[in-house]
Amino acid sequence: MLGRSSTRFVAFLGGALLIFTLLPAGVLAAASPIITSPSSTTFVLGTAGTFTVTANGTPVISIGESGVLPNGVTFTDNGDGTATLAGTPTVIAGSYPLTITASNGVGSDAVQAFTLKVSGSTGAPSITSAAGATFTVGVTGAFTVTAIGTPTPASITESGSLPSGVTFTGGSGTATLSGTPAPGSSGSYPITITATNGVGSDAVQTFTLTVGSGALAFTSAASTTFTPSVYGTFSVTATGTPTPFVSLYSGTLPSGVTFSAGYGTGTLYGTPTVAGTYTLQFAASSTAGTVYQTFTLTVGSGASQHLTFSASSALGLTPASGYSTTTPKYASVGTYVTWQFAGGTALAGQRVNVMVATRAGGVWGLPKYFKSAWANSSGIVTYARALGSAGAINVRIQWPGNTTYAVSTSKALGAYWQ
Repeated sequence: MLGRSSTRFVAFLGGALLIFTLLPAGVLAAASPIITSPSSTTFVLGTAGTFTVTANGTPVISIGESGVLPNGVTFTDNGDGTATLAGTPTVIAGSYPLTITASNGVGSDAVQAFTLKVSGSTGAPSITSAAGATFTVGVTGAFTVTAIGTPTPASITESGSLPSGVTFTGGSGTATLSGTPAPGSSGSYPITITATNGVGSDAVQTFTLTVGSGALAFTSAASTTFTPSVYGTFSVTATGTPTPFVSLYSGTLPSGVTFSAGYGTGTLYGTPTVAGTYTLQFAASSTAGTVYQTFTLTVGSGASQHLTFSASSALGLTPASGYSTTTPKYASVGTYVTWQFAGGTALAGQRVNVMVATRAGGVWGLPKYFKSAWANSSGIVTYARALGSAGAINVRIQWPGNTTYAVSTSKALGAYWQ
């Protein structure tokens, strides 16, 4: 039956009766449904897939499905002449015969024999990550739990008590243990991890999370000795997790000595000026706590800083040992003279500065020769110089830790001074 707004025309053509119907604007002629999409598609096990069913006809077509769909896949009529197969097949690969029906009340329904194929193979879950991990108190840690299977395990869960500050976050195919164990939480934590994918039995792993204390400890000696007027250095070291900060907690350092704090290592260094025994306390601190070390710094009397002076036989002198003479010794201009300064172990391996002055006409001139020389392992410094003018010789020496020159107490060679 036509609508009241439609118009029918009748005409004869060559003896034939022709009937025409003119429909209102926007009104389509009724048409029975036809399914126009392919009659099969393939999904992959464990992988999301989608397929659109399409049909033509007037009025709008509804599309339905009958048959058994694989787990994880759904069929949805979109209400616009299309329908959607979508989802992730989870179990049992194979062919799934379906019947798709399109209807709109005009003529016969359109029926299509449809095949949904699911390719791939199934596999029960298995946990592939290690069965244990170690965290440290006060240090942020993380461990990834991994599991395989077909389809990919959609659920990884944990049961058991975790240390304060650590959490377990499940996921698909992976899960994460992470966090910062709280102080006092060191120890072993047995937990059970389970992976599920709907195939066969769940994968179950007995897992142990070990939380270390990150124990702090000093690793350097608890004492050292410096020598007065000699530069010394000593490293104070400590270990722990995280690396501790080493500092001077209490005690008074000797004059001339400094402590430089630092992570893992602190340094005592300097040139002490006064002998004595100094009791110090060092601290090694981190988020794991603080430990202390009682330390003894001894500044010994050291080797004597009294230097003996001797000249070579070129001047006809014999080496002096605590010897002083009031008789001036003269040398000719251009005479090549060698002196030795014996400072003992206090000067061993050190560098000293030497200045030489000469006397002429009873007057001492300004030091006119200067040289920086190294002492040997016995503390002997050898210095040679050709004299530029005649006269007695005065020698000045500056050694490590002193800021002024020691001057001979006599105007004669062979003097002893400090």
